[in-house]
Parts: sequence; C-alpha cells; structure tokens
Amino acid sequence: MKIFWISLLIILIFLSFTVYLNICLEKSSQEVMNILEEIEKNINQQDWELAKNNLDKLINKWEKMYGPWQIIMEHQELDNIELSLLKMTEYIKVENEDLAKAELASLKFLIRHIYTNNVISIENIF
Repeated sequence: MKIFWISLLIILIFLSFTVYLNICLEKSSQEVMNILEEIEKNINQQDWELAKNNLDKLINKWEKMYGPWQIIMEHQELDNIELSLLKMTEYIKVENEDLAKAELASLKFLIRHIYTNNVISIENIF
C-alpha cells in the first residue's frame, strides 16, 4: 500500500509540474505575440523609432525566457528564433519594411509553432 501512495504522489507532482509549465509557456508565448503585434503596427505606420523600442523590449523578454524554455524545448527551434530576431533587428535598423514584415511573420510562426508543439495535449501525447 505504501508503494501505491508513493507512486500516486510522484504522478501528482509530475502532473502539477506539467500544468505549471503549460501555463508558463502559454503566458510567455502570449506576451511575445503581443509585442510582435505592436512591432507590426509600428512597421505599418512607418514609426521606426517605436519599432526599435518595442524590438528592444522583445529582446529583453526573450533573454529572460530563453533559460527556462531551453530546458523543455528543442534547441534548434530556439536557435531559429534567435536567428530570426537578429535578422529582424537589422531590417528594422535599416528601415526595410518588406523584409521586416517577412521576418516578423516568420517569428510569429516560430513562436506559435513552439507553443503548439510543446503544450501538453491529447494530440501531442497520442
């Protein structure tokens, strides 16, 4: 009987940790998507200074998220986001609207892709 309770406790701890990770992943992904939406508005309005400020905010947010995300995600996906951020930084710096929008779309896809692939759901389990 003691083994049953220990096993149940381990399973509950694992499930609690998984739910916590899901909540954190969803929250941080949504925060990044909100900043990306702001950058998109700035680019559409040709407000490059505000776009640079929001991009700095995004990079700071990413640096805070990178460590925890590194534990639970594939490093190749995180490297793709880093590369995309570097490209977008340069495109915004030279005020190239077309390339900045293209890289922004790529970055949005990568963030959504990471969230959908790493969130615990029935589809991801089976």
